[in-house]
Amino acid sequence: MKKEKIGVMDLRDREDNMAIQKISFNDRTNWLALRRKAVGGSDAASILGLSKWSSPLSVYCDKLGLTPEREDNEAMRQGRDLEEYVAQRFMEETGLKVRRENHILINTERPFMHANIDRRIVGVNEGLECKTTSVYNDTDFEGGDIQPEYYVQCQHYMAVTGWPVWHLAVLVLNKGFYIFRVERNEEDIAVLIETEKKLLGRERFKTGSTRTKRKRFFHSH
Repeated sequence: MKKEKIGVMDLRDREDNMAIQKISFNDRTNWLALRRKAVGGSDAASILGLSKWSSPLSVYCDKLGLTPEREDNEAMRQGRDLEEYVAQRFMEETGLKVRRENHILINTERPFMHANIDRRIVGVNEGLECKTTSVYNDTDFEGGDIQPEYYVQCQHYMAVTGWPVWHLAVLVLNKGFYIFRVERNEEDIAVLIETEKKLLGRERFKTGSTRTKRKRFFHSH
């Protein structure tokens, strides 16, 4: 497979004056290689010990290339294929316009963190995360609950971009469609930044410990 040529642009957000590096990519293989260089939104809940599917240690090993790349599965495929549908439904429900951001975003002040966002809201510094999940997911979306992994991912993206709001659109297959507005939480972001930085600095694993500081993260939301 022909390797994609990576382009790099340094941009400065007009509102919060944060320096954001944009790294463009065209194919999934290149994306997988780039994501190993920093912690992404899908890693955040695992690092905090809030994921059902992985742990801080598994993320650490993945970044070092010590474990094989996770195999694609049907749920992952459907999530990618239905992302555009979820974005369209979000626009239909809210009246907001969104556009793709075909770059990995890296905050130059915290280069150990990156964001590969689904969509950005047109005209404002806000983003959109599109999710597709099974009808067997026991999260009470209808009652206003947000799955911990989803909440942490949104806070991670706000930590990288400096933006104040992240929208979350969740398609529960054969059941419902739910939209949430996640506000930036500086206390949660501070915990997230500290924990991610320590993980990549290997401090947590020098003693063999895989525990992470959960503090008050998510449980009060």
